Amino acid sequence: MPPGLRWLWLLWSGTVAAGSLQLQLEDLHYGPFGLARIQGRLSPHGYELTVRRIELPFPPQLVRSARLSCPQLQFPPWRCPAGDLSARLPRLRQRLHGKYRWLHEGDKSALFLNPLRFAGAVWRLAWKRQGRRWQARLETDRQPLAASWLRPLFSPRLSWLTAISGRLSLRSTVAGSGERTDISAFLAGRDIDFHDGEFNRVGERFGFDMKVNARQRGDVWRGRLSAHLNRGELLYLPVYLSLARFPITLSGDFSRRPGTWRVSGLRLRQKDLAELRATLSAKDDGTIARAQARFHLHLDRWFQWYVQPLLEGGNWEGLTLNRGTARGEMTISNHRPERAELTITDLILSDRDRRLGFRRLEASLRWRRRLSAPGQAFPTSWIHWQAGHLYAIPLGPARLTLRLTDDDVRLVIPAVIPVLDGRLRITQLQLLDLTRIPKVIFSGKLETVSLELLTRVLGLPPLAGTLSGTIPRVTYDPSRRTLKFHGRLVIQVFDGRILVENLTITDLFGALPRLRADVFFHDLDLELVTRHFAFGRITGRLEGHIRNLYLENWRPVSFDAWFGTPAGDRSRKRINQKAVENLADLGGGGAVGLLSRVVLRFFDEFRYRRIGLGCRLRRNVCELRGVAPAPEGFYIVQGGGLPRIDVIGYNRRIHWPTLLARLARITQIDHTVNSP
Repeated sequence: MPPGLRWLWLLWSGTVAAGSLQLQLEDLHYGPFGLARIQGRLSPHGYELTVRRIELPFPPQLVRSARLSCPQLQFPPWRCPAGDLSARLPRLRQRLHGKYRWLHEGDKSALFLNPLRFAGAVWRLAWKRQGRRWQARLETDRQPLAASWLRPLFSPRLSWLTAISGRLSLRSTVAGSGERTDISAFLAGRDIDFHDGEFNRVGERFGFDMKVNARQRGDVWRGRLSAHLNRGELLYLPVYLSLARFPITLSGDFSRRPGTWRVSGLRLRQKDLAELRATLSAKDDGTIARAQARFHLHLDRWFQWYVQPLLEGGNWEGLTLNRGTARGEMTISNHRPERAELTITDLILSDRDRRLGFRRLEASLRWRRRLSAPGQAFPTSWIHWQAGHLYAIPLGPARLTLRLTDDDVRLVIPAVIPVLDGRLRITQLQLLDLTRIPKVIFSGKLETVSLELLTRVLGLPPLAGTLSGTIPRVTYDPSRRTLKFHGRLVIQVFDGRILVENLTITDLFGALPRLRADVFFHDLDLELVTRHFAFGRITGRLEGHIRNLYLENWRPVSFDAWFGTPAGDRSRKRINQKAVENLADLGGGGAVGLLSRVVLRFFDEFRYRRIGLGCRLRRNVCELRGVAPAPEGFYIVQGGGLPRIDVIGYNRRIHWPTLLARLARITQIDHTVNSP
């Protein structure tokens, strides 16, 4: 007879002789397990065991008032045909109550727990043993879900859950023999509704199926997991997903050895959106020893459902992808990314506010954390587009050849981007420290862009000539969303130069872009400047500045501007009648002297000695000044030679929109784009 049965037989014999056996213990502890106030009674007809308190190291952590009884104990064989089980689970606010029966005869044992009632559902447990072989089945058909017991059962992971309803079904089998164990489990959820207190996480009629099969041989486990999320709707604000339309499936094989997990053939697929295949090995502490993954995305639909909701209410709310696919792969070693590759094909990007866009964009991006061997070259990456635009400025086809290493992106071959009828030549482009404090460095050259085309697409007053210039080192500070030009931006135009200094642009693509700069004009040809205006013809040279220029949403807020004849200018200075009249009007109540008005009747063109007009803009008011003081006003034009013509301004303050309206009238252009 086995030692355990021999002990039980002796105990039973003593019980029969004495009539009954009483057991009472105050406390019993074994590692993290604890029992308090244990009382038991064994008699020839049955037994009863009660435990006031049971402490467990796993959910539900605490059991109170546990009671196990069998009023009709039979032997031989040992049998309890009708036993009772009850307990209280205070942290789950639930009670357990059930009926059980058991049998033991020789090398056979059996236990049946049916029904076991918990939280409004019936559970069934069947356990059988014959020799070294055993099997257990646990199942329930319609377990109602409630936040009152789910939240503490899975605390703190479900601490956010306010309400949940629906039902679960479970069928599981565990069988073993010696060092061999087999597990099979099927779990299904139906009509699950849940939400948090703020309704940021919501599910409606959510449903899933999950199946696990596993086998143990010695200290090695092997198994397979599959899951399907194919019912209902989910909202994780702001991302919304219809699982009926885009069901998710997950499957994969896994194995476990002491201290190590391995997953192979992992496949995660969301219909019509994305698919991922991976293998990985990890340690028990969650550290990924090695992982390799490949994925495929339908970029337009994936972007619409997962990215666009995150942009709502932000600066890029109107950004959309109208077409495109992406394929890629990634390798992780010792919990750190080692390499990644991404291929994008046929992407169309558009912006509702027309700030940025690309058509037929394709890319091959190959990133490496480090060289795998001394002297090995990093693979190059490239981005190509067929057409694009930056705000209203069109961009032609271009290709950027890059190197992606660790935290940095660098242009390795100078690139040329067609801009209108000219070109932007990029000589330096670097994105550094991307995961810490990102830095952007840029420099290049703009070559022969038609000013007439540029001003037309920007909706500005038409200008003649071409635009060329050197773009100095440019950096971008993401924390302040500020683009800064270091050094001078040199623009060659109108047979002269324009120098831009201290140029910074904040929130370039945001709702309220802001620009600050100082602009200096040197030796411009006035005839080229005025050629395509309806303003009138003026010859000579021009210099000037716009200091402390400040724009909001590309509209002037404040500046101090001056344009006039350079000192010592010996060029031929002529102004026609139309220009004289328009300068008088533009100057804010300017006037032409009596003698000058008489002269205007007989001559179309006049010589002048100096010409100049300044504006200091503050609070939507422009304070005007001229080349010299005049009686009760200021000279805008000082005549030279005979016949002499003078233009004098008398109104030193003018409303900025009024000045723009006058400029629009005399040049026949639409001024609304620049009015604040």
